[in-house]
Amino acid sequence: MTSRYAELAADPTLATDCHQIDDRFVPVRVSDLSAVLMNLAGEAGQSAADCNRIVTGMTLLAEQEAAALLRDTGEMYAPFNPDRDTLPHARYARLRSPAGYLGLLDRIRYFLEKANFEQLEDVHIDEALRAASAHGLVVRLDPELVEEFALFVRGRGRVPLVRRSWRHPWRGVPETTAVYRRLVLVARLKNDPNVLIKMFKDIPAADVDALLPHANASMSWLDRTFMISGGVGTLGTTASQAIKFLSTGLLMASRMLWLLCFGCAMLTWRVFNGYRRARITRDWHRTRHLYYQNVANNFGVLSLLATMISQEEQKEALLAYFVALLDGGHVDHGGQLRERVDDLLWRHFGARVQFDLADALETLDRYGLWANREALRPLPPGQAADRLHALWAARATERYHLAHPRPRSGPPPAPAPR
Repeated sequence: MTSRYAELAADPTLATDCHQIDDRFVPVRVSDLSAVLMNLAGEAGQSAADCNRIVTGMTLLAEQEAAALLRDTGEMYAPFNPDRDTLPHARYARLRSPAGYLGLLDRIRYFLEKANFEQLEDVHIDEALRAASAHGLVVRLDPELVEEFALFVRGRGRVPLVRRSWRHPWRGVPETTAVYRRLVLVARLKNDPNVLIKMFKDIPAADVDALLPHANASMSWLDRTFMISGGVGTLGTTASQAIKFLSTGLLMASRMLWLLCFGCAMLTWRVFNGYRRARITRDWHRTRHLYYQNVANNFGVLSLLATMISQEEQKEALLAYFVALLDGGHVDHGGQLRERVDDLLWRHFGARVQFDLADALETLDRYGLWANREALRPLPPGQAADRLHALWAARATERYHLAHPRPRSGPPPAPAPR
């Protein structure tokens, strides 16, 4: 028999590695993207040393800006962090105000927006809850436990799986299911001053309900069948003994009464114990199912998002700069630049994305890398590299994110579904 420890040693998400990207996230590592771009620039006759300095300069600036954002947000999140292991400050009670909560939630949404996450609207959450299967778990939602929550996703698609049924209990039936590559939950429970932030990976869209803070594993019809059948068995044994005693005459009435009391007690114990064991089993299944899906919690999520912001800023700016450079001023407008970027990502990486051109152009504007902004003609690599390193040394853009604390879009956190 396989132990629970052996079960936990098997990661059920290992086979989940194929996703059709349909959002702004560029599913390529910065190092892989920069290698391709520098190779293309070298083939076009550009200096390899200057191109490498551009990549280094953009990395330094993006990391400098993200680090400042994380430091400031860490101070903002401290009064609301359930994992805080330092002594509380007297001002924390004052900061836990409605305005403090709204300011923190706006900052978290900004983190997610810049990391190219998208917020799920109420209609999408409702669709997920209606389609919820949670891998055979029955999940009961208790909205009275939650003040508000919001869900954000990045990377969607469909992955293959094998679903077992009563017709095919062993081999199963091959199917595909919709998944979210990354999912972030932001929630606040009632009568709790803390704000919960959790990040999960490779979550089937139909399993969103199992992640909600007001979800509890419940019993399926099969659990109830086993529980009732155990009680019925005990009741049947008691009834057969009672009938046997009745056949011997009324002198055994007192013994029969004791037997009935004992049988009822056993029935109650079997039903209660069966219910408790079923709940424990279902909670174990839910815990095991989410064990490998959990990526980070609370401030750990913010740290990871800061890294993602740095990487997304680098990738967008590098793509826009090098594509505009390689086209030699032949890009007439932003639509053409986006088309060239999309074509490059498809040819070299097989990725289809909705490239965030607005963010990319804004970054190049901030770094001052245009020789002619209207014609989308960038500075030569040597001048661009010198400017990037000068900005980094002067810490000129370090507080960029802090000057833009609000997200560009996105509804407020939704109330718990009822």
